[in-house]
Amino acid sequence: GSTFGGNPVAAAAGNALLAVLTAPGFLPEVKKKSHLLIRTLQRLKNKHPRLVREVRGLGLLVGIELSGNAQQAVAHALAHGLLINNPTGQVIRILPPYTVTDEEIELFAEKFDAALARCEKGA
Repeated sequence: GSTFGGNPVAAAAGNALLAVLTAPGFLPEVKKKSHLLIRTLQRLKNKHPRLVREVRGLGLLVGIELSGNAQQAVAHALAHGLLINNPTGQVIRILPPYTVTDEEIELFAEKFDAALARCEKGA
């Protein structure tokens, strides 16, 4: 064997993934969730215009550009039960799994909204 050589388990996992990705309705559902996530984050941008500069993304990979350093928003998000990647700079990256539910997107938005509100208060 070798470190990068193929094996039956990896091949079976690859086949299983392809079966899920090509299943009827799977990718349209991911697209619907992507639109919901971006629309929801756009509403937060409109609600917090001094803090949120831009929401951008493709599919479920979304960046939220904040004015100033994003570390404070990450800390406040953690206080509200959200574990967000530790950014270096102004952009927070959101990358939920394909299996994310509409309810989970809304719950994320509620908690992130509360974190942004704390940032605006300077808390």
